[in-house]
Amino acid sequence: MPDKLPVDINDTVRQDQIVIARNYNDGNHNVKLTERLKQFLNQDFPFRLNMCRTVVSAVAERLRVIGFDSVNTNLIDWATNLWDINSMAAIQEEIYEAALRDGEGFMIVDWDNELLRPRWVFNERYTSKAAGGNDTGCWMVYEQNDHRQKPLYAVKQWSEIEEGGDEYQIRRTYYYPDRVEKYVNTGNEWKTFEATIPWMGPDKLPLGIAAIPFNNKGLRCEAWDAFPLQDALNKTLVDLLSSSDITAFRIFYALGFIPTTDGKTPAADGSNLLKIEPGTVVGTSKSARDAEFGAIEPANIAPLMDEAHQIVLWCAMVTATPVSRFISTRLVASESTLKEQEGPLISRVTARQESFKGSWSKCLTLSAKLQTLYGEGAVDIVTKVTPTWADAASRGEAEKMDVLQQKKALGVPTKQLWIEMGYDNKTIEKMEQMQQEARDEQQRIFGSGDGTDDNSGDGTDDTTADGGAATSGESVTGEETE
Repeated sequence: MPDKLPVDINDTVRQDQIVIARNYNDGNHNVKLTERLKQFLNQDFPFRLNMCRTVVSAVAERLRVIGFDSVNTNLIDWATNLWDINSMAAIQEEIYEAALRDGEGFMIVDWDNELLRPRWVFNERYTSKAAGGNDTGCWMVYEQNDHRQKPLYAVKQWSEIEEGGDEYQIRRTYYYPDRVEKYVNTGNEWKTFEATIPWMGPDKLPLGIAAIPFNNKGLRCEAWDAFPLQDALNKTLVDLLSSSDITAFRIFYALGFIPTTDGKTPAADGSNLLKIEPGTVVGTSKSARDAEFGAIEPANIAPLMDEAHQIVLWCAMVTATPVSRFISTRLVASESTLKEQEGPLISRVTARQESFKGSWSKCLTLSAKLQTLYGEGAVDIVTKVTPTWADAASRGEAEKMDVLQQKKALGVPTKQLWIEMGYDNKTIEKMEQMQQEARDEQQRIFGSGDGTDDNSGDGTDDTTADGGAATSGESVTGEETE
C-alpha cells in the first residue's frame, strides 16, 4: 500500500467545505460580542440565531421511506424485514441530514456472521484533523477525480485503541469491487492488518463496492448559500441587542446642577445623589437660564428589526425554503399562499428522493447478493426493489384522507394505504388479522361468503419483521458496528 491515498486533487478544499458546513449547521458561528453583551449573555451557549440547520432539516424531515415496491412480493417482505432489523426507520432522518449537510455520506453494507444477515452501518464523509475534522469517516475515489464518473474504490478511516494496549492506532479499510483490504498505522508507516478478503460471488464476479454513496446534488452542502446571510443576521442581532441595551430607556440629564437629596454638593461616596423614580421631584434654586433638566428618548430599534427580518426573507429566497419555516407572525397565511411557498421545497425534496432512491436500491441489491451467498435460502437478485417515499407535500388531515379515499376507489390495496398512513408492519399484521377474524365471524354467522376482501389483500406474504435492533458482531469484512 502506498504511504498515502491517490487523493482527489480538490479533496483538501472539499474537506474544508464540509467542516465549514458542519460548524454552521451546529451553530458554531463566528459571532463577535461586545464586552457589555458578554456580561449578560451566557458564554456557555454561543449567541446566534441558526437558520442553516432549518434549511437542512426542512428537506430531511420530508424524506421518509415508508415501504418498498417490487413485482416480486416476497422481495418486498424481505426488504421490509431487512429495513426493520437494521433500525433504519429510526435513523433514516439522521442519514439524510448528514448527507444533505455534508453533500455526501456512505452506507457500508456487510454480512454479520453472528446474526446471519446483512448489516448496514452509515458513515459520515471523512474530514482530517488538519481541516478541523475528526479524522474519521469514508470517502470515495472516482475515475478522473470526478464524482460523475465510475467509482474505483471507497476508504473508511478511524482510530481505535490497539488490542491489548493503551495506544491509539489508525485503521483504514479499502473497499474495492472485488476485494476488501485492511491496513493499520501505529506510527508513520502503514502495514497490512490482515489478509485480503475476497469480495466476489459464486460466479467469481465482483459483488461491488460495499460503501454505497448517498450523494446530494453535485456533492453540494445543502445550506451553502445561507452561510453569508447567517453571518449578516448574527451581526444584525448583535447590533440590535447593543442598541436596545444602551438606548432602551430614557436617559436623564442635568445641566448647571447635580440633583441631590439634600440640595448640597454630591458626597464623595455618592450617598446623597438623587435617584429618579416614579413621583420624584427634581428641583434647584437656580434660574431656568442657569439650569436645565431633561431626558434623551430611547432610540427606535425598528429599523434593525426590519433588517433582521429582511435577511431571513433573503435566506428563504436563496435556499428555496418556505418563509414559514423561519418566521411566525400573527397573520394567518391562506392555504394557497402556503402551497405556493412550499413549491420550491417540494421540488428539492422530490429531487433528493430520486437520488437517495438509487442509493437504497443499491444497498438492497448488495444485501440480496450477500444473503444468497452466505445466508439460508436464496434471494432474488435480478428483480428490482425500490423504496416508497412518503408524500413530499405537507397536507392537512382532511386532505390526506381525501387522497387515500381516491386511491382506494382506484383499487389501491388497503395494505398499501396503511403503509402510506405510516403504520408499521406489526400494526398492519395485527389489523389484517382482525380483518380476517371479522370475515371468519361473518361467514360463521351467515354461512356464506368467500371470506375475501377485494381491497384488503395485495398478494403479499404476511411475514413481518421481528423488529429486533441491530447488534454488534463480527462480519464478513471483519468490521465492528460503530
